[in-house]
Amino acid sequence: MAGGGTLIVKIRDWTPGDHQVLERVTPPRGYSYYALVTEGEDPGVKAGINERGLVVQSATASSIPKPDRQESDSTMGLMRKLLAECATVDEVLARKSLFRGPRFLLVADASKVATIEIGPKGQVRVDITRDGVAAHTNHYLPGALSGANQKAPGASSLSRFNRIQELLESKTPHTMDGFLGFSRDRHAGPDLSIFRTGLKPTGTRTMSVWAVWLKPGGGAEIVVRLLNAGQPEVLVRRDFVEIFGKVPTR
Repeated sequence: MAGGGTLIVKIRDWTPGDHQVLERVTPPRGYSYYALVTEGEDPGVKAGINERGLVVQSATASSIPKPDRQESDSTMGLMRKLLAECATVDEVLARKSLFRGPRFLLVADASKVATIEIGPKGQVRVDITRDGVAAHTNHYLPGALSGANQKAPGASSLSRFNRIQELLESKTPHTMDGFLGFSRDRHAGPDLSIFRTGLKPTGTRTMSVWAVWLKPGGGAEIVVRLLNAGQPEVLVRRDFVEIFGKVPTR
């Protein structure tokens, strides 16, 4: 990462019936946070940064059928809990009792990134990246939880994972503008690219891009693209101090 620190990006794909907003949340207890929140078919927090400089992002485990992802003991409001209650990646990892209900998490602070795969019945795989790159899409990667893929990984998930790996390896050092460029990549067409426009009017397409640079000396830059259907694109660039009124304490 040029300039040091940690750069983390989420590209959110969903159907155009969804609606997304940015919210600054001050819970009754815990840390305040700034989040990408969806309303509609798939409601909830999809990515956020809290006042301590912790970033949490989620992704759907699409290689497990939807009825099987909805386990009876799934942690409801997991994203809000982690953002309000944890200050660092290590604190998130200490809350493994909350990791219930198949999904993927990418969690970052200024020193490290954790890729967390949560499988059926509370199975968990964690990969830590301190000096390098990590990527994930919507299927369990080869390793301890690859058997959790109840159906073959989708063509889009595989294509997007392979493409982002290629881009990450080919262009260094990494920068915010470079990662935003990756998020616009249409290399494999409307349904298989990193930026998906969708072949069908009601089909899955890229609905938002969330990017955060956690700077090594404190503070952060947040860039968000909102692509709500039927509305003009909204581009938001905000500084950490502008949102929270202070530099995060480490």
